[in-house]
Amino acid sequence: MVFEKDGKKLNLLNEYLFPKIFGENGCENETLHLINTFTGKTFTDVYYIPKEMEGLHKGNKKSNVDVMVLVNDGSLVNIEAQIKPQKSFHKRSHMYNSKIYSVQVQVGDEYEKAPKTYMINILDFDLLPTEDYHSILVLCDKKSNFMIEDIIEIHYIELPKFRKELRKGNLDLNDPLTRILLLLNKSTSSDLIEKVINMDKSVNKMFEKTIHVLQD
Repeated sequence: MVFEKDGKKLNLLNEYLFPKIFGENGCENETLHLINTFTGKTFTDVYYIPKEMEGLHKGNKKSNVDVMVLVNDGSLVNIEAQIKPQKSFHKRSHMYNSKIYSVQVQVGDEYEKAPKTYMINILDFDLLPTEDYHSILVLCDKKSNFMIEDIIEIHYIELPKFRKELRKGNLDLNDPLTRILLLLNKSTSSDLIEKVINMDKSVNKMFEKTIHVLQD
């Protein structure tokens, strides 16, 4: 579905809309639903935390993230939306994750205090040499694929690959991930959006929030 403002087509992943839909107080339910759907977890609460991360030393690069939340088990979740292609986006994601650790663990703290982090990256371009539009990266041994430690989980959603599956008719509307991505996808038809928001109360709330933001 095409969202418009003053006659201009809008992409919900843009740097203004996406944080307004998922990154502010009052959006907790929508953000929680997105996180649980993408990660397969059952978190019950989210708490927004500052989105600007300073470097540890003078002159270090600052990082401004789209959405940063603390969930009820103490894990941190960073959600990023990116429209413009960046070949080095994966390096940006790793840098953000390292800064999350640096701001959470203070001098004198035990390393066990370091939280698990989830990085959710929703991209409107292809990044990885894979066919699946949803990739999940963890730390593991290169030879055996044994997961070394469950401390970081990085999700990449590549919407061009999602659109290919949509054109092929391979998507299942009973999958909540599919329904969220259909809303965020810039070229989903109005008929399909209407069907999705009638099926899914959470996606309907995301849709209503978008309309409200556009009218603000």
